[in-house]
Amino acid sequence: MLKKILAVAVFIVELLTVGQWFLCRQFKDFIHLSSLNQPLYLKGLINNDSGVPLLIVRIFHNKIIGFLDIFVKYYLRFWDDRFLLNLLSIVGCFGIILGIWYLVSRNFNNKKYLWITLIFLLMLPLVEIVFEPHVNFIYKVIFLALPYQIFSIFGIWQFLKKDTGNLRVLLIICLIVVSIWWISVLQPDVYNYCVR
Repeated sequence: MLKKILAVAVFIVELLTVGQWFLCRQFKDFIHLSSLNQPLYLKGLINNDSGVPLLIVRIFHNKIIGFLDIFVKYYLRFWDDRFLLNLLSIVGCFGIILGIWYLVSRNFNNKKYLWITLIFLLMLPLVEIVFEPHVNFIYKVIFLALPYQIFSIFGIWQFLKKDTGNLRVLLIICLIVVSIWWISVLQPDVYNYCVR
């Protein structure tokens, strides 16, 4: 019973963390990959290579490599620890790490379903980064955060399910308390990522 209460408490903390995003209107521009970013990025790289033969500059700074480079940078911004802490909370990020760990290391009956879930979670940021759907910002945040919250609860539940003593329960309780303190005292800085 205590484990179920802790799982619900983790979900509530994650919801409180996501609730802080509801004061925003949209993500800042550095979250979205636009067609204007690539030419400027390539021009900056080419201008920095003064004194290098033109053939070598063209090999390393062409549109394909430039697009892949800038695409990876934008994708990894979503997985930045500060962004995820502001989206999921400390205990939520711990749950994501646990979820990935239990997915990769354990034998489940529905392993195929869980791998599809992991691929979905890895592809989810692409909707916002590349396509930038023009819907209400609150719906965007819910669409991005809810699958990660559910996966985080999966990780926390697997972690607590294996507990033979109270050490894991105590760790989750400590992370919940730290997360609540972090939300209320430190005020996560969501405004680094969104516009009021």
